[in-house]
Amino acid sequence: MTTVGIKSGLGNRQNVDRGLNPAKPISSSDVAALMRLLSEKARNSVERTSVDPLMDFVYSSMTEGAQFIAHVPIACAKGCSFCCMSWVDVSPPEALFTVKRMSSAQRQSALESVLQACAMTGGKSFAERCGKMVTPCPMLDTAGACTVYVDRPLACRTQVSVDVDACKRTFLDGSDEGFPGLKVWLILRDSYARALEGALIYAGLAYRAREWNQSVQIALTEAEAERNWLAGADVFAGAPVSPAPPTFDDPLWRGIYQQAFGAPPP
Repeated sequence: MTTVGIKSGLGNRQNVDRGLNPAKPISSSDVAALMRLLSEKARNSVERTSVDPLMDFVYSSMTEGAQFIAHVPIACAKGCSFCCMSWVDVSPPEALFTVKRMSSAQRQSALESVLQACAMTGGKSFAERCGKMVTPCPMLDTAGACTVYVDRPLACRTQVSVDVDACKRTFLDGSDEGFPGLKVWLILRDSYARALEGALIYAGLAYRAREWNQSVQIALTEAEAERNWLAGADVFAGAPVSPAPPTFDDPLWRGIYQQAFGAPPP
């Protein structure tokens, strides 16, 4: 994933405890501070054998950050799901958290939908999934509304559009014009995703973001997935990854990690 709008250097420090404000410059020191904070939450999750301390904070903090740009007009609305048709990356704790918040009835229904989706998307490349192959997310209901909206992953929270018609052309018609997104939301996504990734690496946990459908299938079908992941196992290793180069091949992100923890990433 390409980083967006994150500046190196110190600058005027943001208060990361209150959520990053993407309407103001976010510096590498801000992301490093958030990374350290998330590493503490990750340690709490390991101690409690629960992803809740980590992910409750990630999502509540991002929600606070989003309030700084709540005045910016967007075209998204309930049931508008054109962007929910292609590949989505999700980190291990996000997939675990989404499934954990489902009721027993929701899990059974979700498993049926996920198995059907995986039958269509399994073995398909990232390029195929992001081209003209229309495969609705298994978490959508018949009206196109997200059934896990409150607990949806970072990528979904920040896929914010300014033009519904452009979304339709991009995701349904295969247009090359691209997603009509807002830079401030991409900044928010990158800042939290990379801080979370660094925190997981520092905690010794499997961190690589993987494809949503198969990640959710694993979280639904492996009874000890949460416990095993928090013990250091890469329980999502069987799910495919996007072709994007690893984050920490980027010198900027290696510098952020080193700034956060005093040592380069392993």
